[in-house]
Amino acid sequence: MAVELLSFDPDGDLLLVLADSNENDDSTGSDGLDGGAIEQTATQLSLPDMIASTTLSRFDGDSIESPPPELESPKAQKEIHMLVSSKHLMLASPVFKAMLQHNNFKEGDTLRSSGKVKVELPDDDPAALRILLDIIHGRVRQVPRQVNLRIMTELSVLVDKYQMLEVVELCVELWMSTLKSSVPMFFTADLLAWLNISWVFGLADIFKQISRIAMRGSTDLFGAHESHLPIPQPVFAAISDARRKGIQDAIAVVEYTIMKYQGPMQHCRTFWPGNRIKKNTACDGLILGSLLKSASANGLWPPPSHPYTGHTFSGIITRARLLEITALCEEPFSQYSSGNLNIVPSHGVKQSICAQMDALEANINGLDLKAFKEPRKGPFKKDAFVEHWPILQTE
Repeated sequence: MAVELLSFDPDGDLLLVLADSNENDDSTGSDGLDGGAIEQTATQLSLPDMIASTTLSRFDGDSIESPPPELESPKAQKEIHMLVSSKHLMLASPVFKAMLQHNNFKEGDTLRSSGKVKVELPDDDPAALRILLDIIHGRVRQVPRQVNLRIMTELSVLVDKYQMLEVVELCVELWMSTLKSSVPMFFTADLLAWLNISWVFGLADIFKQISRIAMRGSTDLFGAHESHLPIPQPVFAAISDARRKGIQDAIAVVEYTIMKYQGPMQHCRTFWPGNRIKKNTACDGLILGSLLKSASANGLWPPPSHPYTGHTFSGIITRARLLEITALCEEPFSQYSSGNLNIVPSHGVKQSICAQMDALEANINGLDLKAFKEPRKGPFKKDAFVEHWPILQTE
């Protein structure tokens, strides 16, 4: 297996081992990186073979030789070895501090007894971790001035995993100055990534905007089964609950109006010469009939069943606004409407439904980040840590 060594501290005592594949080397996509990132790659890949071999042998006992280039598959998996300072990582991350303390895990005992240790991080994204390590080790010129959405998402995953928000906050401001122009305004495939980014980095305005779009545009349990991203389940639950309740309330408006006109009470109050009651009843009947027919044509009658899978809140609201409701008292029924030309169309039924849809839409206004964010409290719990890090060896 091919091995690439990245040295963040030539005197480092911690070797991080990650898996990488050549098929996904583009860490920046169309956004690109600035010259600093290009310089970083060139510097790291041009380490003298003698130094790389000597450094690796400190941890493995034998030097690791890469196979000849002609024997490697273009998409062959390789290992990324990152030589870092354990002190830097423990200062930047309480997770690494807990991991490398000798009284918690064998890795910490090994570091204390031998002065060096190797830790495998098979699930971490190498490109994102490289950026974090450059920041932690003070390699400011190597830190990219721009990152694309994929890298920003992977950075958010690692920042949450290792609790490094304070370390990257200034860089997040720099990255967001260009990346914020791509924040979705509508329901897109990038919505979940943006929800995670705004959650981890504490971007309250974006979190509110993205959660509002998800509430209005999702068709089912939005993101609830996504295990890769560290968004807590209560956030997904709040989005799904708001979506379901919004749809339920919108359908209830239509149902209530239908039930209202199905009842015995007379609603048309127009003063007719002659048989007024008969004409008022006919007007109510036309409102009910046109409402039922239009609701059926727009998929609102019979009403969709809970939990409204396949339906979006925005779609239901749009259908309700498209309802066509006609009253006998209005044009074009001239033989009835003569002398009543100032009557509100459909006796205000359509106007009332639309006003209630406007109010429901205004209520779907996204989530407040502060309501969900709580500082992590309590002492370090070894059992919980081991459950999250099964790869680590406990005593």
